[in-house]
Formats: sequence, C-alpha cells, structure tokens
Amino acid sequence: MKKYIQYIVFVITIICFQQVSAQTNSFDYMLSSNSLMMQDQHIAINSIITKTGNMLIWNQLSNEAHNSTEFQIMNSSEQWDITTSTGTISYNLTFDENQGSFTLENTESGIIATLSITTDSQQKTYTFSILTINYL
Repeated sequence: MKKYIQYIVFVITIICFQQVSAQTNSFDYMLSSNSLMMQDQHIAINSIITKTGNMLIWNQLSNEAHNSTEFQIMNSSEQWDITTSTGTISYNLTFDENQGSFTLENTESGIIATLSITTDSQQKTYTFSILTINYL
C-alpha cells in the first residue's frame, strides 16, 4: 500500500511539472527592421520590436527622434520554432485603452511582422521586413 501511495504522489508530481512547463513555453525576442510599409507607403525608419514577458515594445529610431510604444499582450498563439525561426506568432494587444494585434511569420520572402493598431475607430497597419531576430 505504501508503494502504491508513493507511485500516486510521483505521478501527480510529474503531471503538475508538465502543466507548469507547458504554461511557461513562451519566449522573449528582439526583432530589427530598417523600414516599414504603411498604407502602401514605404517608410525608411529603423525599428526594434522587443517581446519580454507579456509586453511588446516598438522602438522607432531616426536621426531626429526616438519614439517608444508599449503594448500589453492579452492573448497569444505561438507556433514558432526558435531553432529555425519558422512558424507563426500572433498576439492581441492593448495600449492606452486602444486595441491592436501583432503577427510574426516566416514567409517565402523572409520574416514579416505586422502590427495593426485601432485608435478612434481608425485602423493603421504597419508591415516590417525583419532583418534579424535575437532570442533573449
């Protein structure tokens, strides 16, 4: 009977460990881009997009200014292989009481990030061609 109880405790411990591991499989990364597309316009601007924890931060860098926008990740779907940088990542975002979404995907033409922001009932979509991805 004692061995049976030890076995049950062991199985429960393994199940709990697997559930904790499954909940923490999210990863952090930093993307860099030197241009973006917005409303069919090509804009030359350096951008760094960093995902840490449940935050996504978009830093825009130019000779004149540095602008940073922070988004909170509300929901996520991460089907991404960090060894090959392939797959798809999707987030639903909030910031300053506004909504947004972010998608990262590896396409035939390279890694593409799309950030859509809805403010005052207007949606703006920014598409980035990613030059580098660094896992943090």
